[in-house]
Amino acid sequence: MCREILLPNLRDSDYAISISGKAYGLRQDIRLFLEITGVTWKIKADETYQLRKSGLFCENVVLEEHEKLVIRTKRGEELELIVADSGLSFLTLEKYDFRQMSQISIGAAPQNEICYEFENLISSYHAAETLEKKRDEICLIALLDTLEYLKKGGRISKTVAFAGGLLNIKPVITVVDGEIQVIGKARGSKQGNNLLVQKIHESGGIDFDEPIILGYSGLSDSYLKKYVEDSRDIWQDKADSLDSTLICSVIGTHTGPGVVAVAFFKKG
Repeated sequence: MCREILLPNLRDSDYAISISGKAYGLRQDIRLFLEITGVTWKIKADETYQLRKSGLFCENVVLEEHEKLVIRTKRGEELELIVADSGLSFLTLEKYDFRQMSQISIGAAPQNEICYEFENLISSYHAAETLEKKRDEICLIALLDTLEYLKKGGRISKTVAFAGGLLNIKPVITVVDGEIQVIGKARGSKQGNNLLVQKIHESGGIDFDEPIILGYSGLSDSYLKKYVEDSRDIWQDKADSLDSTLICSVIGTHTGPGVVAVAFFKKG
């Protein structure tokens, strides 16, 4: 009989796990006592059981990845523990086949109300882990229709905004480490759309196996539709459809109307 037990993310705390003797064919229940100090989990010996590691009995055992421990009860029965993962982001005490188990209780008693739907828990964890890894692959590039709102936000000077207005300059921006950066400028909408396409290619291109979202600001998406038409070589035969959304007012306040934005995952 195998079960998988997750340990919670705690700091400087004691913890206990109740193991049903009946579930493992033992003549007594076992209550394991654990302690975490800093980033280290330890199992502590108790009067009801002993701990054995590498053939030697110990007062306490630090959990280390892929390690095997033996718990010996007062009746002389033994239970083996396998440490699958000792990282604090996903602590696991035992790694087993849980396909026949929809839930598992965690806590001081088998009837503990803290229950997890195990497959959903695993899926959610790995989804979050995957997103964390792919975060650096996300790219946001936008074409602004005017410099006026960058001037109002203090990101460019009045002189630069005035000159840009006279020359009909369209800046292309991106976000790097949470900060807006201007990565190019073009004169007029046509050249602006071409520059946006160019910057997408320079970023590494679009991974069409991942989600793509287009954005626009203002009362009309006409600029966005014109951009999609001008850049159809990017999407043609690669994307079945292109989802778009209105950029929220929090961002639109700083960019102004007429923005065309593309958010995508870069090719690996």
